[in-house]
Amino acid sequence: MLEIEKDRVEDLFEISTGICVATKRENVSSYDFDFRSYFHVNTIIGQSKSNLILRIGAINDYEKVYGFFEEIGLKLINSIDEHHKISLLPNWYGAIQELTPRSKFFDALPTYDQVKEDFAFPIFLKGERQTNKHKKELCVAENRSDFERISIAWKTDPILSWQKMIVREFVELMPIEKPLANQLKKSFEIRVFVWFGNILSIGQYWESENRIQLERIDEIKVRELTEVVFQKLLVPFMVIDFGKTINNEWIIIELNDAQESGYAMNSKINLWNNLIKLGIK
Repeated sequence: MLEIEKDRVEDLFEISTGICVATKRENVSSYDFDFRSYFHVNTIIGQSKSNLILRIGAINDYEKVYGFFEEIGLKLINSIDEHHKISLLPNWYGAIQELTPRSKFFDALPTYDQVKEDFAFPIFLKGERQTNKHKKELCVAENRSDFERISIAWKTDPILSWQKMIVREFVELMPIEKPLANQLKKSFEIRVFVWFGNILSIGQYWESENRIQLERIDEIKVRELTEVVFQKLLVPFMVIDFGKTINNEWIIIELNDAQESGYAMNSKINLWNNLIKLGIK
């Protein structure tokens, strides 16, 4: 066990020449993966000169973790600047704002009147980094009453209170099943893992018995947009979440550092096999 202040590593191994992985179990099936059960790996003993992928959940202090591993010869796959660029919506929004819902960022919680100046209701609310587990009552405001209720809850919420509020245009997506009360509608959304501009895996975002089937024209569009996003941001290992609107258009919902991202319904084995095949070039 390695402890880097609040960040912990339980296992550290090489999965391919020049590529190592540091892991910690989160006890979340959509994030955890037992590499040792599916791949021949080599435990790292002593110093190494390899690239390192973190799979330790949400990373508390990327700078400290980066520096710790750098001292023993391991270079995190995403630099500190790249990690921050892709992890926080205000840092990537400007590069692709024409491809994603219109958004505005606030350093302090805005008032209803401030929001009303730029947005028609309903609106979507999230932190600069994440929502609180997609709870509809904390991220969709249909009217003033909803917005003021969410603002009060935001101040003490354990996930949202430390984040800046992002107000986003509410875009209706194609549903894949009937929504349950107080939950976001499960929509036609996919998660794409990208490795140095190459797509490793495309998988349905929402777990559902109703499986999404991409038409050829959809796959071509997703690949085109993925190339655009990569060329604008140039982050080695990232995920792109896409959504299909009720007008049959693809938009980008979110970007993130793939090290911290859950797999959604992507095949874990295929994803890592593809990464190993591509390697570092």
